[in-house]
Amino acid sequence: QEGACLVITAIPGVPAADLSGADLLKAWPSMGQQLGAVHSLSVDQCPFERRLSRMIGRAVDVVSRNAVNPDFLPDEDKSTPQLDLLARVERELPVRLDQERTDMVVCHGDPCMPNFMVDPRTLQCTGLIDLGR
Repeated sequence: QEGACLVITAIPGVPAADLSGADLLKAWPSMGQQLGAVHSLSVDQCPFERRLSRMIGRAVDVVSRNAVNPDFLPDEDKSTPQLDLLARVERELPVRLDQERTDMVVCHGDPCMPNFMVDPRTLQCTGLIDLGR
C-alpha cells in the first residue's frame, strides 16, 4: 500500500512468561484489563482485515494446495483429511457469520504469556507485543 508504514514502540517490562507462578497470579488482573482494552478498540479503526469471508477463502486456498500444516491443528484433528476439516468449517460458516456481525472485536490473535509485558516491580501489565497483521 502506498504510504503504509509500521510504527514500533519499545514497551518496558519483562514477558509474563518470565514471571514466577505467584507473580503471574498478581499480574493476571492487569493483563486481562490490557486485553480488554484491545477488545474495546473500534473495529472500524483497525487496519487489519480478518473477516470470515476473507479467511474462508484463505482456508480453501491452503487446502486446495494440500498445504495444511498439522502442527497448527489440535491433536485430535492431525490425522483428519484436510477436505474433511474444511467441510466442517464450511458447515459452521453461516452460524459464525451471524456471530461475526454481532460480536466483532479487535483482537490480539496470539495473547500468550510471552506477548504480555509486565513491570517486574509493580506486576502491572505495561503492554502487548507482537500485535500486528
